[in-house]
Amino acid sequence: MTTLDLLTQQLESINALRLETHVDQGVWIARVDDSIFACVVMGELELSHIEQFACLIHGVFEEGITHNNVKLVDSVDIGVAHYPLHGNTARQILQCAIQAMSEKRLQGERWRMFDLESARLSEQRLLIAASLKLAIEEDQLNLHFQPQICLETGDIVGCEALLRWHHPALGAIGPDTFIPIAESSGVINQLTEWVVAKGIEWQARFCELIPEHVISINISAKDLLNKDLPVLFITKLNELGVSADSVMLELTESATLEESKNIKITLDDYRLIGVKLAIDDFGTGYSSLAYLSQLGFDEVKIDKQFVLNLAFSLNDQSICKATCDIAKTLGAKVVAEGIEDPQSLAILQRYGCQIGQGYYFSKPLEADDYLLWIKNFKSVDVSHDVKAHLVD
Repeated sequence: MTTLDLLTQQLESINALRLETHVDQGVWIARVDDSIFACVVMGELELSHIEQFACLIHGVFEEGITHNNVKLVDSVDIGVAHYPLHGNTARQILQCAIQAMSEKRLQGERWRMFDLESARLSEQRLLIAASLKLAIEEDQLNLHFQPQICLETGDIVGCEALLRWHHPALGAIGPDTFIPIAESSGVINQLTEWVVAKGIEWQARFCELIPEHVISINISAKDLLNKDLPVLFITKLNELGVSADSVMLELTESATLEESKNIKITLDDYRLIGVKLAIDDFGTGYSSLAYLSQLGFDEVKIDKQFVLNLAFSLNDQSICKATCDIAKTLGAKVVAEGIEDPQSLAILQRYGCQIGQGYYFSKPLEADDYLLWIKNFKSVDVSHDVKAHLVD
């Protein structure tokens, strides 16, 4: 018995609708395109019936379909839509089922039911993707800058450039939302080039007030493959007379893992330019110490999730202390994000963390406000009783 014969037998057993193609002939399953097929199951169905249906289909294709020793099908995705809940016409129902099928399934799920909320979010993602390129072209984006403070002297070391976007219809959209969309839609390189150009332009202004000022700029894993980005750095740095070593390039730990094969060569290209390199969100990935040592970062950033509750969490204290020890071994400076209270500041000082940023010092500021903040800045009092803030 062929796989299709077995599938037909199973569909007959669950009350599938025979789809007539001729007066004297019918089929149980219809071809939508080369990779999508559909069938109609009749009756008042419970979720358990749909689960049974999904199990039957997966069972039929469990060993896959081969032709002339070539495997044609080795897995099946199932999307389900319900009439009349999800549509009143065959076309609407089919579209909803296809959309449900394309949704990412959780581990262990055999099928997906069309979900109105997921559909709304998908439409929103499409709108964001379509609007993002226009936002870049029409300069709708904005950079904010969060100060970074030396934890030994209380002086300004520099700032981190943070991208902000206020969509005319959707309002403020956070980077955690639009950056992944930019990566998946192929706009991330243009987006990063905009950030780099604007960031270096503002760095030229900041250095007029603080000559040793360093600006940190984030780049995505996808940007590591962009051969035009190093050229843009060289062009903007020379054009504006900004020192290359006053720019810190931040890569997430996950980015270094994702592009591990090519990253050493790519990072060496940036080192030749003279920019500094930082590993961001340290502790959230799985890089080995040996691997990080080979890449040679100038700076290690402790993710704010380990700092926000630092005064009350022994686990977070252990992670922060270990990170400071690792950075010392690597010959890198440590920057802690998310400092919001003197207790956390004191603990980080004890561990040897050199630089901090967070609401304790300042929220992210628009460029003009940051310039004003610099002009009026007086050293932060960083003298605290460290021992008084440690958890036993």
